[in-house]
Amino acid sequence: MLICASTVHSAWNSTANSMARASGLFLETACAPQERGTNDRIQAHGWPLMIHIPDSTSLSRLLSDNFDGEGSVREEIDVATNRAIAALSAYNAQSSRRVLIDPSQARNTGDFVCPELQLLSLLGRSPSSEVWECVDWRRGQLVAVKCASNQAGDAMNRLACEARQLSVVSHPNLCATLDAFSTTGGTFVVLERLSRHNLHQRMRSFAERGIPVPPDQALDVVEGILQGLVALHESEMVHGDVKPANVCFGPDAKVKLIDLVDLKRVTAGGITGTDGWQSPEQAEDGLVGAPSDLFCLGIIAALLWGGPHPFVDPRHLISSRELVLGYPPQGLDAVPAAVRPWICRLLAQRPEDRYTGADALEKLREIKAKENLSQTT
Repeated sequence: MLICASTVHSAWNSTANSMARASGLFLETACAPQERGTNDRIQAHGWPLMIHIPDSTSLSRLLSDNFDGEGSVREEIDVATNRAIAALSAYNAQSSRRVLIDPSQARNTGDFVCPELQLLSLLGRSPSSEVWECVDWRRGQLVAVKCASNQAGDAMNRLACEARQLSVVSHPNLCATLDAFSTTGGTFVVLERLSRHNLHQRMRSFAERGIPVPPDQALDVVEGILQGLVALHESEMVHGDVKPANVCFGPDAKVKLIDLVDLKRVTAGGITGTDGWQSPEQAEDGLVGAPSDLFCLGIIAALLWGGPHPFVDPRHLISSRELVLGYPPQGLDAVPAAVRPWICRLLAQRPEDRYTGADALEKLREIKAKENLSQTT
C-alpha cells in the first residue's frame, strides 16, 4: 500500500522516520511533479512523503502516533489532519469500503460509521462507550466520535439523550458537539478534535522538568475551566468528573472541558467519580451538583499553583476518601497567598459554604487584576 503524507511540519518527518525504523516501514521523498498527491490540501503544503505500508495494522500504528514536536496545538492538529487525510485517501483507493451496519460489530481503523465519517484510532473506552478519532470527509477535518460500546439499547438511547441535552450548551471553554445521529450501526456523537495532550500530561511534564507552572498560566487555565463550569451550571447541568485528564486545549490553546456527553442535568445519587477527585458529598453519598464541580476545581487550582494534592496522603496511610471526608485541605501554604483564601473557600466541607460559580469567577478576576501571584507569603 502506498500512502502520501504532507511535509507541513518537520516534526512529521522525524516522527515518520523514527516510526519507519521501529516498524520496518519504507520511506522515500518524492521528487517528480507527477508523484504529488491528488488532494489539493496536501499539495498546497509542498512535496509529499511516500510511505509504503504493508497492512492495516501498520496503518493503525502510523495514525495513532502522537505528535511530539514543540509546536503549538494548532500545528499539532494540522499535522495530524494532513497525515490522516493523505493516509486514508490512499487506503480507501486500495481497500474495500466497510460500513458498520450492526452495533455488535467490532470497530477497526478504516471503517465508516456513516458515509462521511471514517475511523482512525481509538482514543478511549469506558464500560458504556468508546471515543474514536475520525476523519470527517464532509468537513475536511479530524473529529472525535463517541459511540455506545455495546449493542444495549439503553446505552444508545442514553447517549442520544445526553447529546441532545448538550447541544443546547455552547461555550468557548466546552468541547463543541458538532453532530449526533443514530444508524443501524449505533448511536454516535461527533465532537471537535482537540489536542491529545491534556492538562494532566502538561502538569506532569512541568513536574518531570522540576519547574512550576508559571502562575499567570495557571490562572488562565483555572479561569478557563471555571468559565466552562459556569456555562454548564447556568444550563442546569453539572460535569461530575472535573479533573486534569478531562481538561484539554483547542487549536487556539483555549482551555476546553471534555467528557461532556456524560453530563447530569440534576443532582443524583450513586455517582462516584474518580478517586482523589471527589467532593465530600460525592465521596459519601454519590451526590453531584455545581458545588461538587467547584470543589474539584479547587483541587486543580491548588496543584497548578504549586501545592500538593490537598487530599492525598504522600505516605498512603489514609485514603483520599477518608481525607476528603474528615480532614482540612493539606499543603495550601505552598500556593500564592493571593489565591489561598479563594481556594480554601472552594474546598469548604459543606457545599453551601463554597462559592457559586459566578461569585468564584468574579473574585478570581479581582485577584487577577490586583494581586501578585508569585508571592507565597
